[in-house]
Amino acid sequence: MDIKLSIIIPFYNVSDYLAEAIDSVLAQKGFTSEIILIDDGSTDGSHDIAVKYANEFSKIRLIVQENKGLGAARNVGVSHATGEYIVFHDSDDLVIENVYSQMLSQIDTSQSDFIVGNVARINNGGIWYSGLHKHAFPNTVSGVTIFSNNELINDTTAWNKIIRRSFWEQHQAKFPEGVLYEDIPIILPIYIHATVDVYSNLMYLWRSRPAGDASITQSHDYDNIHDRMLAVNHVYNVFQQDAPSLITTYNEKILTNDFQIYLREFYKQDEELFDYVYLQVQEYLNHVSIETLETLSLNLRIQYYLIKSDKKEELLTYLYQYRSGEVVNVLVKFKNQSVIMNSWSKILPEELKFVNADIDFSAKVNHVHFEDNSYVVNFSQKLPYLFTSVPSFTPVSSVANNTMVLNKRHSIFKMFLIEVFAAEEISKLKINGVKTFPFKNLIGQVLKKLLGLKRFQKMRLQTRKPSLPYELRIPLSKDLIGNVELVSETEKHIYLNVNSERPAIRTMPVENPISIGTGVDAEWQFVFKKQSNNDFELIYDRRNAINVEAIIVSDGFDIIFLENENTDYELVLVNTTDTNIIHMNDDHKYHIGGEYNEKYYQIFTRKSQTDELLPIKLVKTKNHSYEQTLALKDRVIQLQERQLATTLVFKQWEPLNWYEGTRLRRQTYKGIIYPLLRKLPLKNVMVYGSFWGKNFSDNPRAIYQFVTENKLSYKQVVVLQHNLGQYADLDNVDFVKPGSFRYYAYLARARYLFNNVNFDDDYIKRNDQIEVQTMHGTPLKKLGLDSPGEIMPSAVDKYVAKNRRWDYLTVPSDYVAEISHSAFQHNATILPIGYARNDELFIKNTDEYKEKIKKNMALPSNKRVVLYAPTWRVRGEFIPQIDFDALREQITEDTVLILKLHQFMSTANIPDNLKDFVKIVSDEIEISDLYLIADVLITDYSSVMFDYAVLKKPMIFYVYDYEKYSETMRPLYFDFKEEAPGKLAYTQIELVDALNHINDYENDYSDKISAFRKKFIQYDDGNSRQKLLETIGALKK
Repeated sequence: MDIKLSIIIPFYNVSDYLAEAIDSVLAQKGFTSEIILIDDGSTDGSHDIAVKYANEFSKIRLIVQENKGLGAARNVGVSHATGEYIVFHDSDDLVIENVYSQMLSQIDTSQSDFIVGNVARINNGGIWYSGLHKHAFPNTVSGVTIFSNNELINDTTAWNKIIRRSFWEQHQAKFPEGVLYEDIPIILPIYIHATVDVYSNLMYLWRSRPAGDASITQSHDYDNIHDRMLAVNHVYNVFQQDAPSLITTYNEKILTNDFQIYLREFYKQDEELFDYVYLQVQEYLNHVSIETLETLSLNLRIQYYLIKSDKKEELLTYLYQYRSGEVVNVLVKFKNQSVIMNSWSKILPEELKFVNADIDFSAKVNHVHFEDNSYVVNFSQKLPYLFTSVPSFTPVSSVANNTMVLNKRHSIFKMFLIEVFAAEEISKLKINGVKTFPFKNLIGQVLKKLLGLKRFQKMRLQTRKPSLPYELRIPLSKDLIGNVELVSETEKHIYLNVNSERPAIRTMPVENPISIGTGVDAEWQFVFKKQSNNDFELIYDRRNAINVEAIIVSDGFDIIFLENENTDYELVLVNTTDTNIIHMNDDHKYHIGGEYNEKYYQIFTRKSQTDELLPIKLVKTKNHSYEQTLALKDRVIQLQERQLATTLVFKQWEPLNWYEGTRLRRQTYKGIIYPLLRKLPLKNVMVYGSFWGKNFSDNPRAIYQFVTENKLSYKQVVVLQHNLGQYADLDNVDFVKPGSFRYYAYLARARYLFNNVNFDDDYIKRNDQIEVQTMHGTPLKKLGLDSPGEIMPSAVDKYVAKNRRWDYLTVPSDYVAEISHSAFQHNATILPIGYARNDELFIKNTDEYKEKIKKNMALPSNKRVVLYAPTWRVRGEFIPQIDFDALREQITEDTVLILKLHQFMSTANIPDNLKDFVKIVSDEIEISDLYLIADVLITDYSSVMFDYAVLKKPMIFYVYDYEKYSETMRPLYFDFKEEAPGKLAYTQIELVDALNHINDYENDYSDKISAFRKKFIQYDDGNSRQKLLETIGALKK
């Protein structure tokens, strides 16, 4: 019997979804089919599920292979297919019942090359149409092409298509292997050669995985972005050669959809990752004409113009303001046209500045009822713009024979501009007396009149990155939605309800706590405070939440609460029965206390713009009271609830001085004063930078400690983004904020500069200054110019120029020196002296010091200490792949296991019965101290292996996910599998065996240990700092 359709389903570790996916395919009727399952090296229960189905159904064939990735697995499936048509199906998705037979009927009639169908997303919460596909399939049609139907350019997925196998083979189509986004580089190019049918009804349910179970294309990481950019550029090159007429449409799609995936969610990326996105987009914009930018919305025009003009800081400011609702689009008349503008329009060139207003909009119909021989339509909708004149409305839909002609979900209305109204009016629009329509209007004058304020008050709004706060003044020059109602006014507080239809305000009396603004019906509600002597009200609405709420507080201290969008979580503190949650004493410190129920809370201070947090205290709150004190002088405090864990987070940052507070002032001292200071004589000053000022650590801090301990006569300056008192115990040090006036003043005249990354682009090194690059670790993964795509071509010259400021580069081995030349292209003198930070591993490696550390950590002195320091696979998640209970029973020696976690995960829950066996340590404990007390290290792909090797102690590499992880990580500088200086344990059984035979370590791995030490830690001997300062002439009292 001839096979009509070959259904190809690759799978890898999807045991939770595979059976449901296969069942949805088996439910397809009306044609002959074969189902080809490709097990791409699964290590969970997926293989057993597939075997069960293959044994039960003769039409199912199972192919098993080593893990090679989705693209390779699909190609294998095609090579085994015998059907007239092929269809790809992802192993966690579903197909609508009997849809294949309907699509086959259509394509058999048309004889097209393939047929595409519509897609919806699915998760545990429901189903919604895919934004990726909604523009591609407006109608069911046959025999079209991508040239006649340009909207098909939005369709880039493989699994919503039934493809004629002869067409696929004729064009030798193959999915790329070893990359993510394998659909894009093949699907759009084959469209060029195809005649296509469109089945506009829903045919495929594309699963959106829950947090912590995200599929590979749902993540925001370097490899994800890198592979997507490779795919985007590949298709551009194909279109440029074979279909140049599609370039403009394609570029519109990339700018509107693909890049916005990352720019829209910039706040989820750390600084380095955002920089990478920025450079990738900037490089691509070289392909984009000004005419293409003219087709975009005002929001996108501003974004891409800022990127094209290389104005990254302005871009971040704009993105924050746009996301928080501060950017207001205004509809105005200009040269007899209606155009859209906002406060950022002025930065655009003339050809991009004015966006013609397409002011059609859809209004949501609440209900329709029949009354007096007419249908009455009740609807509501925010208008999309701020109007400088009152719109009127004309219904497009008509009523005939007692029938309302409506779209399935919306009525359509057109708006026309008519008379101008006074700014102080708060207007309501009525349509046929049916519905009061809230809309936006400028209410600066209204607020002033309503509040009776005689002067401006300042408050600070903080979004998700503390580097970009901005100020808002009352009265606001901001639009508010709907009606403004004065809810109440007391001596110290004013409450405004912006949407008077559903106030939904609850007030919880609390002594001196925080102030929160909340969302009502997902619209803005602001609570404005008059000056108060640290007396606040806690206001919340448990049903609705918006992203940014901010309230001024007195005495210059700002407290802000951010709730995640699309959640309805309450503020954590409402669970308390104690009203004395937060109060301020005369010492300008906030005291946090309270009684809670069965929850973990953790207090943090932020030490940088990134997601690194310093834990202050962890408590399990089962009828437990605690109090923690935070110093607040000259600080800004932010309170945040995290969705991933029940934590209470305090973040602090250090505001700029007044003379640094504007761009013009900063340009003045960078462009005028800094060059003049560089002409003055050098001073005996050492400037230290580490990790772009996010913290003070690593090799630069080790050098500082040596200089301090030996009382060398230098003023020592540390570059630190936020000096929050976390280094108050350091002597003889001056902290400066990067980009500040004092920062450039020190850079201008310092004699020695040490960094483990690079100083700012605006820093210009003097010939008589000495700059030392210490590196911040032995390279494990390829980096810099050795990692294609990490540095965009347009940024290479700037990257190399910064590296060529270095006078000296410290390395731990000749091999690392060799890597440095290719990765950095520097001209520095190589200093083969090891890493400064590792001197401590020699100096402190005494029984007395190790016992002191164990005592401080409350560790028994008579047990073997095993340090487990794994790499983090999924951001914000720690799921141990060790059964600790079983491990304790299986290992023979009396042992305590130290679990070294990323500071985000220091709330990991260990059962009470295991707490004498597993100890979680926070970031407060120096990693070098853990190395010293550990008898054995268990790690995986982490660079901790290099420093730990200095101590000549056993290492075990627990690599339970090696095949999967090796596919997604960047290439390594060495063959990890062959050269790792210890056992590679792929299962817990192998891990237990390695621990129980650890005494055989030296004999079993002596050759690998020796080769590893020579290759990576050849010169570490405990005297790195002495040798460094002698070489550069800085060793003087």
